[in-house]
Amino acid sequence: CVDLNKNKTIWASFSNPQNGIIFPEYYLLEFSDSKKLISRKSGAVVAEYPSKAHVLVKRNMWLETETDTLGTTHYVAKDLLTGQTLWTSALPGGSDWATWDGDKLYQVGNGLTCLDYSNGKTWSIESPTSATEGELKAVLLNTLSLTLAAMGGGYATLHGPDRISMLSSRPLIQDDRIYFAAMKNLYCVDKNSGKIIWHTQLDVEPSKVLIRLFGNNLLLFYTGIRLKNGAPSDNGFAKVLLVSTRDGHPLNEFEPEKSHTISDTVLTGNSIYLLSKEKVYLLDNNLRFISEITGEQYGDFWSFMGPYKSHLLIRSSKGILCLKLNPLKINWWKELPEAPKAYGYEELQKVNQIKSKMKFSFYFTDDAIWIYNPSDYTCFRLEDGKLLLTVPIVKDSQTSYINKGYLTFYHPGRWALLKLDLIRDESVGAKNE
Repeated sequence: CVDLNKNKTIWASFSNPQNGIIFPEYYLLEFSDSKKLISRKSGAVVAEYPSKAHVLVKRNMWLETETDTLGTTHYVAKDLLTGQTLWTSALPGGSDWATWDGDKLYQVGNGLTCLDYSNGKTWSIESPTSATEGELKAVLLNTLSLTLAAMGGGYATLHGPDRISMLSSRPLIQDDRIYFAAMKNLYCVDKNSGKIIWHTQLDVEPSKVLIRLFGNNLLLFYTGIRLKNGAPSDNGFAKVLLVSTRDGHPLNEFEPEKSHTISDTVLTGNSIYLLSKEKVYLLDNNLRFISEITGEQYGDFWSFMGPYKSHLLIRSSKGILCLKLNPLKINWWKELPEAPKAYGYEELQKVNQIKSKMKFSFYFTDDAIWIYNPSDYTCFRLEDGKLLLTVPIVKDSQTSYINKGYLTFYHPGRWALLKLDLIRDESVGAKNE
């Protein structure tokens, strides 16, 4: 704990700084053998808990996940200071696939389940038809036979003859309504009662769904595999669907070229940008096609960065591509070091972690962008792509964040803090640091 005004260390406690949770009066820190609640004022240990993965902390409670011998996952809420168990409730999946609204957690399985965090009570919406017909089936809570397979598939098998859709859609909450996709349907339900307001059938059962509010309508971005007689009929599909929030009526749809799945999306005003492995698509607010940019020479497109000051940047396997908006055109391209090759399972895990950081570790500061590479952080001027600064990354360091003109790195045993003062007006002879 450091006093930033005096640059003085008040107290120190050795822990993994990536797993800390901050409260008004305490830190909850992860140690190798336990969790400790530490006073922010003195550094004294107030309480200690078993080292289990916490899910979320709200009010004076924190959540653990426990799995019984039959594979059913339970949320266990414990008092923050005493560690006493307050309530236990079974839910199909972790909080990463849930949406919080106040003290309520909404979870999509093959239906919609609501958990009241204050008391652990739940409710589930009921099925309008049987699951074997591809419709919604209610989640059965506290049922020992409800066992989910690992996340990632289209559905999992129960002990019985029914099937359950996997957690493929994070619920979207807007005012008193919840929108979510399950099995082959898009649902709108009352968030307090669980009553179904409307539902719309989709053409296929998607494996992954992203729901976004766009004006007075909903945008559905979903991917999956079309089945014919139980077998895949093609290499996969991606589709965007525009749906009315009033009654669920489909207004329009857009499907990229065959085998082009959507990896990222950006909504700006009346425009929709879609990113596939090889192309950028620009659509208007009615899903009408406007233009596209093909990027085979730039490697595989990974993710959008921005938009920021009329620029939209793309991280690819070979570098960074900067696009100018209104109209959409290529502004500049910079080739960067590629991710290292992997040989063996352990190396593959490390390389995948590096790739994840390469996709999502970027920071905008004034008129520049910082890009993470396996060996350094590189800063480019946004307007023309001019290289401004390169900061080497010490081996095994973990980059924290850029905030208020500072870039922080964590190395095992120490922190590195760099003051950023990059952009200068060269026309008046000022130094460009």
